[in-house]
This record gives sequence, structure tokens and C-alpha cells, in this order.
Amino acid sequence: MDRRETLQRAGLNKWAKNNCKGILNWVTGMGKTYAAILAVEKFIDLHPEVPVLIVCPTTAIVDNFQQEFVKFKKEHLLKQCKFICYASIKKEEGNSYSLVVLDEVHNICTDNKMPFFTEVKAKGILGLSASLTDEQVRMLRYYIPIVDMLTMDEVGEEGFIADFTIINYPVYLSPAERLKYDELTEGIDRSWQQFHKQSWKKIGQRSKLIYSAEQKLRAATDVTNLFEEDRGIIFSLSKQFAEDVANTLGDSCVAIHSGHTKKQRASRLQLFIDGKVRQLSVPKIYDEG
Repeated sequence: MDRRETLQRAGLNKWAKNNCKGILNWVTGMGKTYAAILAVEKFIDLHPEVPVLIVCPTTAIVDNFQQEFVKFKKEHLLKQCKFICYASIKKEEGNSYSLVVLDEVHNICTDNKMPFFTEVKAKGILGLSASLTDEQVRMLRYYIPIVDMLTMDEVGEEGFIADFTIINYPVYLSPAERLKYDELTEGIDRSWQQFHKQSWKKIGQRSKLIYSAEQKLRAATDVTNLFEEDRGIIFSLSKQFAEDVANTLGDSCVAIHSGHTKKQRASRLQLFIDGKVRQLSVPKIYDEG
């Protein structure tokens, strides 16, 4: 057993000690999918007649997840696994499973998806993520708290990921954005103080406001200018903002998202591969899986 698998199994042991309910908050490259497959294998062994549910953000990630079963010679487990995307998670109301795996679990943190935890029965729930915000941690901890965390610094010391540099670029809200931010925050606080309920809708609106701040377009230009000879990928919260970034950067950048046909996405990606553009502007969903 190598060092990576030792850490993976140690994290799964912590999850098991928490009654098989919790999140592995591991940086990308640590092998969250393989750890999930180990958990699936154990639950199928313990509960051979009960199906396993695996929830992913997109069909592309579903395909990748299934390929990982094949890669690790665990494809025989697939016949007892049901794969769905978060978009159809409401259809699971009333169903029962031995294990639920929530890949990129932060995707469940919306008003209409959080009821999943009370509407679906499962002996174990395993959440996977590399990018949970403090707000999402608070939303999830009642049902599935973080049971193990591996940061970039820890994994970097192990040599599992390449060297990297983090640049913090301050972005300020415009007066109109600040006014809206304060209004939403007041509504979120009032909902909790008066009714002891989270206003998931307003929380989502506030997050969208921050992620789509107008000054981020100028920041995109400034940051890419620091790497004039290099290529890179720019992640945005939405398709529209990915388009806005590409339009701001001009001929050096193309956007790729689900609003394009498969053929269009392939041709735009080829421009990047061939070096004809230096940046890809994509929605954040492309950073998952």
C-alpha cells in the first residue's frame, strides 16, 4: 500500500467511525473517486441486495466515475450502482439505498436540493469535495460534517500535485452591488433570527452577486497580462459570465460551455490545444470531476 492509499484509507476509517456519514474534503489529485469506490465495495459486500446511489454534477462526470470503476478493476460493482445528476435529485424522494455517494457535494447546497437528506434513506452518506466554502460547510454539517481534510499544502509536501503559486487579487463591489449585497445579507439574517430558517434562495443570490461582480472582468485582464506567454483556464460561476470574460479578453480567449454544441466545444478546445488562443473561459462546473 503506497502513501496515497494509506491516507485514503485513514480518511475512510474516520468516516466509518462517524457512522458512515460525512465528507472527505480532499484537494484535487488526492483520489476521492478511488476512496468512494472502496466505500461502495464495502457496502455492497455488507448489503448485497440494496442498491448504491452515486450523484454527480454532470453526465460527463458520471461517465468518468464509471470509467474509474473499470480502471481499478471494480466494474463488477457497477450493476448494483445507480448514477444520477444533481438536476434530477428531487426524483429520489422516498427511495432507500445502502450507500449514497455525493460527488462534488457542494452542488447539493441549494434550496430545492437540501431536502434530499430527509427524503431519502441511506445507511451511509459519503460526500466528496475539494472546494467547500464556509457557508456550504455550515449548511451540510448537520447531515454530513467534514470527517477528513487534506489541504494543498499537505498534499504538496507528499508530492501528489505539481508546484503552484496563489495570487490574491482584491475585487471590490460597485456601489449598486454593495447595496444589493447588504440587502440580501439583512434578509438572510432576519430569516434566521426570526424564524430559525436559512434563506437558501437569498444565500444563493448573494453568492451569485459576489461571483459575478463587475470588477472581476478587469481583474481577469490584469491577471492574464501577468502571464502573457502562458496559457490558462479561467473559471466563472455561470455560462454568461464565462462569455463576458471571453468578450473582455478578446481574440486571446474563447468560451466553452453547455450552450455550445458538442462540435463547437470540440473546435474551440482545439484552438486552445493548437495555441491559437491563450485562454479558455469556462463555467465552474468544468473544474469538477
